[in-house]
Amino acid sequence: MEKVYRRAKILINIRQTDHHHTLEELRVLPALLGGVVVVSEDAPLRDRCGYDGHIVWGRLADLPGIVRDVESNYAAYRARIFDARLERALHAIDASNRASARSIVDMMSSHTERKQRLL
Repeated sequence: MEKVYRRAKILINIRQTDHHHTLEELRVLPALLGGVVVVSEDAPLRDRCGYDGHIVWGRLADLPGIVRDVESNYAAYRARIFDARLERALHAIDASNRASARSIVDMMSSHTERKQRLL
């Protein structure tokens, strides 16, 4: 997949199903990190991912026209998407993930210690 992202300029992201209310972050985030402009079908809760302002969104029926516009104005889209705001958003997500992981490890450690004392 990494090779595909390195060659791609635009990723078209279409949701797997209408009843899964998720953004396909396992496709979208690696593409953004690789400098690929992401054009995505609207997704519920898209504002929860932390980098939704760096994705070109549209209704499924409108995606062909949106992709044509991105192709025609690629440099402008790329400049708008890959700016300091994206870097800050990704750093914030990374910091939050690290803090959550530390919290979970600490909680597991204290639980293990309590369990050991009971034995």
